[in-house]
Amino acid sequence: MSPDRQHRQKIAHQGICPNCGEQFQRLSMHWRGACGPPTVTRGQRELVTGLFLGNGYVGGNGANKHFHLSTQWRPFAVWVFREFGWLAATITFLDGSRDNRNRTTPAQQYKVRTHAHPALTRFRSWYDESGERRLPAPENLPTGRLTPRAGRAWHATAGSLGWSNPTYASTRQAYFSAEADDRAGRVIALFESAGFEPTRAGQGVQLPPKQTAAWLDWIGPPVEGVEYKWAASPEAYRETKRDAEALRARLWFQPEVEPSPDIEESTR
Repeated sequence: MSPDRQHRQKIAHQGICPNCGEQFQRLSMHWRGACGPPTVTRGQRELVTGLFLGNGYVGGNGANKHFHLSTQWRPFAVWVFREFGWLAATITFLDGSRDNRNRTTPAQQYKVRTHAHPALTRFRSWYDESGERRLPAPENLPTGRLTPRAGRAWHATAGSLGWSNPTYASTRQAYFSAEADDRAGRVIALFESAGFEPTRAGQGVQLPPKQTAAWLDWIGPPVEGVEYKWAASPEAYRETKRDAEALRARLWFQPEVEPSPDIEESTR
């Protein structure tokens, strides 16, 4: 295979209708019949919201849309797949340079896709007339404000950590990129809807140390694959990030297909 040819491999797929318990290749087609589309839970909506605030998007050619997320971290892709429960459809591994063994950073992506559902189509209202994705105002979120579950998914996709003085772990600050003032204002509004007090910092928005500690406590435990975004110190950050990079490279060279992850029954 040539180095610039994209390699695609499906590593997970599921399509069990929660209404009738039957397996289907395309649940959206099945839901046009007697079963009808099941109700998307609050937890699933909050997950879509948080991932959308990061780098997720809603699209598709049909009337009902899919949700898509791309990530370089396979454990994170599997976590998202499991968290979506019955709404999750596939994880696809994409690699455009599998034969180039001299690459310092493997060019790999894992794409998580949901089944098409009417509830996902409503998220298209968060796009402008040109089709560009825009951060929504807090009052336009499904819950009317940012929630811990949405915040956890947002931090996992778009958040980062830094230390104003690496000598002191207590100087840890959470940071979210926002080059344009309009985007920064929307990021600030989202944080403020949950009671946090962010500030504009360079080309982004950050939370001061005490607010960062409160934020990480509020959103809950680290997410698989991106645990370094919850690190308590610069040393822990470097070590956890190094472990994640090593696992990413190891999985890139792994020739066999990973079996589909078990889907845990959602109680949310």
